[in-house]
Amino acid sequence: MKIRIITIVTVALLFLSCPDVFGQKKQYQGRLWQISGNGLSKPSYLYGTMHVSRKVSFHLSDSFFIGLKNSDIVALESDPSTWMDHFFKRSRKAVLSSWGGGSSGSGFYSSAFDMSYPTKLNLKWLFRNENRLTNGMLYRSSEYSEDYEEDTYLDLFIYQAGKKLGKGIASLENNDTVRYLEKLANKPTKEDIKNRKKYKRRYGLYTTIEDAYRDGDLDLLDSLNRLGNPTSMYHHYFIDERNRRMAIKMDSIMRSGKTVFSGVGAAHLPGDVGMIKLFREMGYTVKSVTHKEGKIASKTKDQIEKLKSPVNIKTYTSTDGAFKVDIPEKLYENHYGGGTQYYYPDMGN
Repeated sequence: MKIRIITIVTVALLFLSCPDVFGQKKQYQGRLWQISGNGLSKPSYLYGTMHVSRKVSFHLSDSFFIGLKNSDIVALESDPSTWMDHFFKRSRKAVLSSWGGGSSGSGFYSSAFDMSYPTKLNLKWLFRNENRLTNGMLYRSSEYSEDYEEDTYLDLFIYQAGKKLGKGIASLENNDTVRYLEKLANKPTKEDIKNRKKYKRRYGLYTTIEDAYRDGDLDLLDSLNRLGNPTSMYHHYFIDERNRRMAIKMDSIMRSGKTVFSGVGAAHLPGDVGMIKLFREMGYTVKSVTHKEGKIASKTKDQIEKLKSPVNIKTYTSTDGAFKVDIPEKLYENHYGGGTQYYYPDMGN
């Protein structure tokens, strides 16, 4: 009985510490929002996503697919086709280190001309390894929850749908800027460091976030996300600052006469500096679209998944000339764990 009372009190304190949950009218209910007025001839759409493949993120409505099909441009936080270039640009120092050289070049020659041969264990690992980079780019699946997952995560599904339906693709952010803001967001203040000593992990928080997302309760989602922030300045830099940039970019696309279907993390929609409020301050009418899952949603999703985005096949040769392969884009070479791996993720398919 004592344990049960403590649990109830803990949950109550958690929700009482959330602003905008009790005692205030909820303003942001729904995952899909229509943007109209302010000179637009046709509406555009803003959809709050979760960056995961779990089925909870795929409760997609008829209106979701109608808005997607009727738009000229599909916009995401960033264009997935640029991710590999950005990843390897960012990881160059790590790649150099794996050669044994690091930035100073020490040990480069001893490792560059060393003759090593793979053992049976090396080969076994290579054949059974489910590469984390490939999984992160294309699937984001987990062996622990694969029964509750789709074939890919929602953001990439939206991107693939846009490619397969012949839509233009737009990025609302610059990758380098996001990394810079992320660095600022995760830099703790003296007060943060002091509070970490007293911090206790709130178990079950992610499950509650999933429930709020499923219900389209962005007010609660906003409060829960703030609870999980690693630093006091995290929300300012990694949410608010990015919201401003993404809203400005989307506004410029809409003013060019193009209709847009944008998918961004649901945390970017609500709040005083949320994208919904920013668009309203720009003069747009932004309203939630009633969620209804019907035959249109199920049928259209199946149709899109069967489509193929066209590609132009080219022959690429590995840097050592050991093999050739026919793929749509360039190969990415990575030296990892004493071996060399080559990547090409077909993000559109």
